[in-house]
Amino acid sequence: MLDVYQEHAFGLPLITSSVCLNDLIPKVLQVFRLEAESRAITFNLHLPDARLTLDADRRRLERVLSNLVHNALKYSPSRGLITVSARIVSAETPVHNAGDAVGMSDRVAIVIEDEGPGIERAVLPHIFEVFFRPQGRQDWRSGRGLGLYFCRLVVDGHHGVIRATNRPHGGAAFLVELPLRKPSHAHHLAHC
Repeated sequence: MLDVYQEHAFGLPLITSSVCLNDLIPKVLQVFRLEAESRAITFNLHLPDARLTLDADRRRLERVLSNLVHNALKYSPSRGLITVSARIVSAETPVHNAGDAVGMSDRVAIVIEDEGPGIERAVLPHIFEVFFRPQGRQDWRSGRGLGLYFCRLVVDGHHGVIRATNRPHGGAAFLVELPLRKPSHAHHLAHC
């Protein structure tokens, strides 16, 4: 909530450093492991052999991933599967931010998929709006309408894209695309 207020008042200041997703994503999943085990939910993690390094605000990016994994857990049925994957997306296509092209860059796509009920079609266009909650729902899981908005603020601040869709066979999928570290910093990849 403080980050949302700060963004409205002053803009969201990012403190960037080298972040290795190969380390950060498993760390986020570890935080939720006991909760997942208590409901017999399995995490299925797919990371490439290549180290995925980006210049990012580590604390805020970790909160984005935590929020998305926590939502997947909230909506997953017992004995469900949550798949988290990351892959490099080629620079062949432009990166978009709020509908405007921001340049060509290799980037990483992080996808978090669950086997829950999915997202109502009418809700999808509004899911990242501040304080948005589906009307008429008494679902305790629907939260306060700040989590996904915060995710969008942080991803936008990193010149990335966040999207939500429904999986063809049920469940929701959240995609986060972020620019990878520029090639001029390639010598830092070994420290990832």
